Amino acid sequence: MATLVGQNLGARKPERAERAVWIAGLYNMAFLLGVMALFLWKAEPIVALFSADPEVQRMGALCLRVVSYGYAFLCVGMVLVQAFNGAATP
Repeated sequence: MATLVGQNLGARKPERAERAVWIAGLYNMAFLLGVMALFLWKAEPIVALFSADPEVQRMGALCLRVVSYGYAFLCVGMVLVQAFNGAATP
């Protein structure tokens, strides 16, 4: 994202830089919403791959579900931070 924004701003096309940020953010959000749905739906089998202990599976599935709710916000934050990094001037 930083490269796209930097190149477009360097080419004096800020509208293209903004459009790139929105498109990348939407694609990233769509992907991570899919991952979130998978983690919400199949948390127990995923955690069972790593431990046979029922208590670990229960707590691990709960943790996976709780953390996955933040994925939509995480992806937007990652894209925006990199966009701001690419827009910085030396």
